Amino acid sequence: MLSTVKLLKIVSAFCLPLVLTACGSGSSSATTPTSTPANLSLSGAVLGSFVQGALVCLDENANGRCDSSDSKQTVSGSDGSYAFSSLTAAQFSKSVVIEVPNTGFIVDPVTSLSSQVTSKYRLSSPPSESQTRNVSSLSTLVNSQFLTTNDLTTATQSVVTSLTSAGFSVTNSTIFDNYVSTATAAGASQSSISLYNMAKLMGSVLQATQLSTADAST
Repeated sequence: MLSTVKLLKIVSAFCLPLVLTACGSGSSSATTPTSTPANLSLSGAVLGSFVQGALVCLDENANGRCDSSDSKQTVSGSDGSYAFSSLTAAQFSKSVVIEVPNTGFIVDPVTSLSSQVTSKYRLSSPPSESQTRNVSSLSTLVNSQFLTTNDLTTATQSVVTSLTSAGFSVTNSTIFDNYVSTATAAGASQSSISLYNMAKLMGSVLQATQLSTADAST
């Protein structure tokens, strides 16, 4: 219960300033990476545990949603994975937005058992120069902060500082990791497992926050 209260305070701190767009819905195209790889492709995973059946898009019109204006869209697989190829530099520089429908599934990485999503919600990940962008509750908080700072390093550090100050173990690099695969691998460290458990709980808090604003249902 104490961890839930701490995470709720953190989510509120980063989401409440975004009055018009609930946490998870914001997007930005203001910052274009200073360099882009020769082969413009992008991949990652949608994380809670693994989220299957989520709509994944590059938010080309920067409205925080996946819609017909976004030409690059796909659906996440049973391990949460998604991939885009043949991207233009402009597409590569957009936020990744996830629409998790109530027809989606949360897949347990250990048992491979799945449970249906009970209420739809959104996640996002900020623009970066990396060709791997995992999308989770943690990346969503960073993206929300990125909307106000327009600087990925500053946004990431702000979220990491808030989490570590509340007693959670996370760094500027692990916040974007596929923490599900890391925590469920043989010989996983206690810090990896703790990050996984914290991020799952954060996802539940974030989902509840979106429901309270009715944003995810519009």
